[in-house]
Amino acid sequence: MSSAWTHPVCGPCYDELEPGREPVRLRDPELESCCACGFPTRSGIYYRRDPDRFPRCTRDHDDR
Repeated sequence: MSSAWTHPVCGPCYDELEPGREPVRLRDPELESCCACGFPTRSGIYYRRDPDRFPRCTRDHDDR
């Protein structure tokens, strides 16, 4: 189960959030919306952050 503070993010948004760092990715990610930009992503990257700092977060991933 995911926490409301754990957000799916796309590769480009992760690069903006953590310049120069290589993300850890899930192997078989499902299609989700990036909580930073709102676009669909299968990046398998999750970023821990206060949900109020991601205005595009729909929070529909809270109970997965």
